[in-house]
Amino acid sequence: MFINTTRLNFVKMQTLFWIIFHGFFTFLFGMALFGSIIEKEFLKELDFVAIVIVCLALAGYLLFCTVNNRRRLSMALRLDDALRNDDNGIITMQELANALNYNGNIQKTVEYLMKKNILINCRFDQQDRNKIVCRDVDIDRSVDLRTINCPHCGNIVQGRMNVIVKCPMCGIEIKM
Repeated sequence: MFINTTRLNFVKMQTLFWIIFHGFFTFLFGMALFGSIIEKEFLKELDFVAIVIVCLALAGYLLFCTVNNRRRLSMALRLDDALRNDDNGIITMQELANALNYNGNIQKTVEYLMKKNILINCRFDQQDRNKIVCRDVDIDRSVDLRTINCPHCGNIVQGRMNVIVKCPMCGIEIKM
């Protein structure tokens, strides 16, 4: 088991609280905005525009951060399956991204889940932070890495034998 489900549920509830808080904040902002439109004598026109821009930017940023964290949390259980189904005990970020069908920065998501103590019983490889060690194994014995040039664009692609890897440059799938 690589996911602490108790901690995951707690962080999900915390994120839900922040979504409700942001909704309430946006509602209050809208009411204040509506009130100041009706009674324009409180604010000069330039001050009004500046307040609107700052408050909308703050609400948008807070909502973006909350939605981004929610997306990361939703990947946790799929990440657990990918780590459990790995035969060698070591999985590269590229293989993990392929297994999760994820196009974003998988390393930041993994770091976030580790920092929040949701992803447990695994660690980054000490020599190469591009690999996750899921079991205590000898890294040199368990992974047969192969480096080839992409047949489509010529970019260098690295992966384990008999694993399908996407070229980071052109996105073509290559069987190693």
